[in-house]
Amino acid sequence: MKEEIIEKLKILSNNNKDIYSTIVFGSIKAKDIFSDIDVFFFTKNPKKYLSGDQSWLLEIGTPISKLDIINPIENVMISRVMLENYMTLDIIPVDYSEFKKATLYFALNKYNLTSIIPNKIKTSIDTGLRTFYHYIRNEHSIIYDKGNVTAIVDKISNHFNEKQHCEFLYQVNKEKFYQNYNEFWQLAFKTIGMVVRNELYYGITIYDNILKKRLIELIEWYTFSFESKSNLHYKGKSVQNWANENINNELRKIFAFENQQNSYRSIVNSINLYQELSHQIIEKYNFSKNEMLENKIEAIINEFKNKI
Repeated sequence: MKEEIIEKLKILSNNNKDIYSTIVFGSIKAKDIFSDIDVFFFTKNPKKYLSGDQSWLLEIGTPISKLDIINPIENVMISRVMLENYMTLDIIPVDYSEFKKATLYFALNKYNLTSIIPNKIKTSIDTGLRTFYHYIRNEHSIIYDKGNVTAIVDKISNHFNEKQHCEFLYQVNKEKFYQNYNEFWQLAFKTIGMVVRNELYYGITIYDNILKKRLIELIEWYTFSFESKSNLHYKGKSVQNWANENINNELRKIFAFENQQNSYRSIVNSINLYQELSHQIIEKYNFSKNEMLENKIEAIINEFKNKI
């Protein structure tokens, strides 16, 4: 089914003159119906694919749902489409003219002239290129290319060193750690409060959701720092495969919200695991522990331990 849709994407690309190149990426070889197709359209008209108009989709199948959203991880606009055969596509329209500017950037970089670019613009360019590299670094296929993005993709792939990219994603520094650390402990207090009030659903969707994200981020740092693993999939995807068994055993204890008591235990288990791993990171990198903050939250936990 996936191969058939990819063939239709080639035809669609050829039939729409505004599309210059098309790349499919992600889990291209996965076969089950829950595996989507991730697509880059390099086009002179990105808005066309982020509008309510669905006529162009008929070339690949009958759409039963189309949602244009900002991807919360990479912060790019995507068109998320579901076809009647259950196949889903995440389509990212890229402004071809803007993408072509990468050629100029690499030409300047070759002669060590990127210093003439204002830092704000250079940072923006580098962030965009890194995001693109992160999408295509594992598996991708250029299925249509009248715009010769192949040459640019090769330059991007050669520009980013895989080891440095993993360090960028997973190497913790003081600024990132304390942002995570302070948010975790403050949200732990708020989430405990929601459970004490028996506002479980609000607590799950608003507070505990972010609490778990900060914990997963910490686990990424821990795994990269202490176990030298770098293929971590990012944002907790397949964590059961790359985190060690002790961590996975603890994670199984922190996703339970059947009732107030289980919710309370879940949050306490989250805090215990976070505290254990964060203290190891603090010791390794010579960061400072905020004992007052941790002791205050622990005091609240103990205060309500037998009241729920």
